[in-house]
Amino acid sequence: MRRARWAGQLGEALDGWCGVLQPAQRGEPTVLALHGFTGTSLDWCAVHQQLPTAWGWIAPDLPGHGRTPWTALGTPSLDGLADALADALAKLPRPRVLLGYSLGGRVALTLATRHPAAIDALATLGASAGLKDPAAARERAAADDRLAAGLERDGVPRFLRRWNAGPLFDGQRGVAPALRARSHAHRRAADPRGLAAALRALSTGRMRPLHAVVRDLSMPCVFMAGAHDLKFTALAADLALATPRGQFCAVPDALHAAHLEQPGAVAGALVSLVGRLRSG
Repeated sequence: MRRARWAGQLGEALDGWCGVLQPAQRGEPTVLALHGFTGTSLDWCAVHQQLPTAWGWIAPDLPGHGRTPWTALGTPSLDGLADALADALAKLPRPRVLLGYSLGGRVALTLATRHPAAIDALATLGASAGLKDPAAARERAAADDRLAAGLERDGVPRFLRRWNAGPLFDGQRGVAPALRARSHAHRRAADPRGLAAALRALSTGRMRPLHAVVRDLSMPCVFMAGAHDLKFTALAADLALATPRGQFCAVPDALHAAHLEQPGAVAGALVSLVGRLRSG
């Protein structure tokens, strides 16, 4: 996977970079894949390699990550980022599949609820619909602000050592060594100011809760989580129950970063989702 500019090809709203900008063959789906916080578009390479070669694939570096500067959207918010991505999706042939992991999953849920006509199927991995309790949301936003200040103060490598030491990411020890080394190298090269700005503005604590509106999603959906990621398996199961055509998928032998830990299983879930889409 090599990064390419996507400005002008998908619209001017988001002037950023993609890990892959691969067109779909006629009648085949195009997947827009959104990475998680501290990640890059290249985190999806192992999943992409196990999907049908006729599929289209677009994996952007989100603002503040990889080679896309935080200022690519002016002053982004979750809603603003979702709107810009929806504009880009509108220029793609159908069917369109939206895929998001963690932060990217929250962006995907936001996009799907704000612009349901822009996509034909939705897949999330380790995603949350936000925090229902306003007090909990304020506490989370404040905590992310403190983390962002530490990131700016200490730099990316030190921040990543603390971030990756948490229990959610223990499973990355089982990631193929070459993939893990490449992923970590891309993360260490990030701009600390861009990551800090993304952590503040795109915090779960500043997300508009979506629990009351996901029930209106009529497209086929799959909500994935690593089988050993107990918090997010519960959240994914709740999302599947809340949506009319939602399914829950526990990715075996995986924690939070299941697309790195078990890319074949994630690719298989996407193939099944597209099969449901085609069968009506």
